[in-house]
Amino acid sequence: MTSALIIPVPRAEPLVSGLRAEHDPAAVVGIPAHITVLYPFMTGRPITPGVIDDLSALLAPRPSFEFDLVDVDSFDDTLFLVPEPAEPFADLTNVLHDHWPEYPPYEGAFPDLVPHLTVAHGDGATFEWMTPELEAGLPIHCVADTVMLFTEGDDAWGSSGRFSLV
Repeated sequence: MTSALIIPVPRAEPLVSGLRAEHDPAAVVGIPAHITVLYPFMTGRPITPGVIDDLSALLAPRPSFEFDLVDVDSFDDTLFLVPEPAEPFADLTNVLHDHWPEYPPYEGAFPDLVPHLTVAHGDGATFEWMTPELEAGLPIHCVADTVMLFTEGDDAWGSSGRFSLV
């Protein structure tokens, strides 16, 4: 069992949903357009009521915040939209990782945390052809007011909790 904490970005769906459906494995398993806060989370462990209580206590005092999706960028195998400011996302990640240090973001694979909204992901795939279409739809003004807990099921991921930011 694996889980993830994400900030859903519904205002990005009109721009990215078709591309994500074809090129982002997370979309195929039911995860909406989002910016990841902490993944993987609680790998190999069930989500207990105590975990839900801890998440509620950690996230309830955190403020909601506005951000804009302003640019298109990429890693080696991922095309993504860039949120500005990025710091509030990193702050949420740090709060959760400080509480659960056994779950570093992306298993510690990356030295720097880069908040992003994945549009396309694949081993060595090239997605530059999507950039003009995505850039034409930017900027998108958004509000981060919810953190969602998604857990892996047999064939899909499902929402296991919703935590409002004040």
